[in-house]
Amino acid sequence: MNPNLDYTWSQALADLSQIAPIVTLTGFFLFAIVVEVGPEVIAGSSRLKAGTATKLVLNMLSTTSMVKLGRTRDDLMVDLRPTNEKLRQRAIRLVEQEAHVPAEEAKRRLEAWGWHVRAAIEDRWQVLLVRRDEPAFGNKLSLPGVLVRSGESFDAAARRALHTKTGLDAREWYLEQLGTFGDPGRDTRGRVVSVAHVALVGSDDVELMPGSGIRSIDWVPVRNLPAETLVFDHADMLRVAINRVQAKLRYSWVAFQLLPDQFTLSELRAAYSAILDPSLVRLNTSNFKKAFSALFASDTLVPVGQRSTAGKVGRPGELYRFEGPVAGTRTRELRWDSVRSTKASTHV
Repeated sequence: MNPNLDYTWSQALADLSQIAPIVTLTGFFLFAIVVEVGPEVIAGSSRLKAGTATKLVLNMLSTTSMVKLGRTRDDLMVDLRPTNEKLRQRAIRLVEQEAHVPAEEAKRRLEAWGWHVRAAIEDRWQVLLVRRDEPAFGNKLSLPGVLVRSGESFDAAARRALHTKTGLDAREWYLEQLGTFGDPGRDTRGRVVSVAHVALVGSDDVELMPGSGIRSIDWVPVRNLPAETLVFDHADMLRVAINRVQAKLRYSWVAFQLLPDQFTLSELRAAYSAILDPSLVRLNTSNFKKAFSALFASDTLVPVGQRSTAGKVGRPGELYRFEGPVAGTRTRELRWDSVRSTKASTHV
């Protein structure tokens, strides 16, 4: 209602019921949307055309508001919590489709996040953890590891740990030495020095197979993982790994290690948002291209000239391919990171 009018809501509601011309009604509102629908097709049809037009206008307003508020993911409404069984089944299908996980995993994520669809979808950055049979581990989660053999490099030992403890062949994975952890009291079994490595890989087609001494193995979401659930100083290792990978994505091409040979911008955006900032997933294609302008201006991201055939609601996305070494670096950091750094420096 117009705040400049000396007119109460109760008076307005009482009078509006007596007012018919729409021109008169518009005087009571800050913004008036008048849709000229013309005469009804069937006389005496109780203004069917006007009712339909009103619904269309309200639908456009609500849809635009949801998009502007970042409540959507492409053409899907995801910022919601289902309140009945029908909506829960729809939520499971949404998470299954957007996170590329089986229905059982989609339901598990939704339950873990209180049936918040967006949180369940964006919960894609995960770490591989195991539970060992040894009493010293106290049924806590741990990072997979092995003792280094005589004459074996640290890199080779790390890849062997993944193979013997989880059944994964990491010979072609991106793998980087993370750091040395050697506090004298870090391991209750005795004096142990660990050389940690970090590997980055897409887990969609990865099949886990528990190795010797491993009771269970699973991918666990990185965010909000309680430190006390990890054995020894493995929470410190994970914290360093998180910082290293996030920093690496700002100046290297390692994110493409997570993508297929041909991918859509939605898949590329999902990889960066999963690791760097979940809010990136709210960027539409135009704003995403602006944020990644340096990437699109380079010769490394090449349009294939085709569209994705994957089954998804809405128009199929354009396919791209990456050309260049995964280990290559960019000459500048990502756009939003430099802006954030500037803001942070002004408050120091």
